[in-house]
Amino acid sequence: FKSINDVYGHSIGDRLLAAFANFIKISLRQSDVLTRYGGEEFIILMTHTDKLGARYSADRLIAKLSSHVFKLKKMRIKLKIGIGIATLSSDEYCDTYDKLLSAADKALQRAKDSGSNVAVVYSELYRDKKEASHKISPYEEVKVLKRKIRRLSERVDRVVLESMFAFSKSMKARDH
Repeated sequence: FKSINDVYGHSIGDRLLAAFANFIKISLRQSDVLTRYGGEEFIILMTHTDKLGARYSADRLIAKLSSHVFKLKKMRIKLKIGIGIATLSSDEYCDTYDKLLSAADKALQRAKDSGSNVAVVYSELYRDKKEASHKISPYEEVKVLKRKIRRLSERVDRVVLESMFAFSKSMKARDH
């Protein structure tokens, strides 16, 4: 939403954020609770839902969002999301609410790092860390680093383009 605010202004950004929250809300079950957690982050509390159910809901939300266009004034805006999933469970790391939030945050960060329209389940991330603790070959390590560099490069390119677009819009607004 930072780039939306930079390009279209805070008024449009706020309206889009409200439209996005409504989009999520109508996609949920009646028993689910949606709350805003940060500037552009939301939490969905899903009672009586296991990891598979949460993953299914996340994948369904991503699929629905990928084909949705938000229409504000004369603008048409598509959004992309990253979803972190964690479940409260006594048999895993997430056995308290603080640990649950921490786990969801770690999974969300991995989803953001992975690109757009991705859902990451914390237990899978944790399992990956256990497996990664075994020694990997230098060749595999290089492949992992190259992937990370490529993703970072793509993110930098996107930020530069969004900044250039915002700059050109502000110049156009000042002097046609």
